[in-house]
Amino acid sequence: MFLFIFLDIIGVLSLLGELLIPSFFWCGMIPVIFIHLLAIQYVIALYTFEKSYYLFFGVYGVINIFVYFLVIQKLVYSHFHIIVPFPFLLESAP
Repeated sequence: MFLFIFLDIIGVLSLLGELLIPSFFWCGMIPVIFIHLLAIQYVIALYTFEKSYYLFFGVYGVINIFVYFLVIQKLVYSHFHIIVPFPFLLESAP
């Protein structure tokens, strides 16, 4: 359920939205496919892999943060038309 709501709906659909940038999309889809393949074992037999379930949620958190980072970068470059290669580093400089 967490995978579907937070990663697929919020993350992947935002990468697929208006002004599709293929490099951002494919950089986000490779970890998403990996975490879905990892989640199949928990759908089939949850109690068999009970101890690795915590590792799964840790990896899911890292992948989720990475996909949200790509969504923010897509928003900055496509909608706000920022042309600086490192907007967060250069905007915070005094």
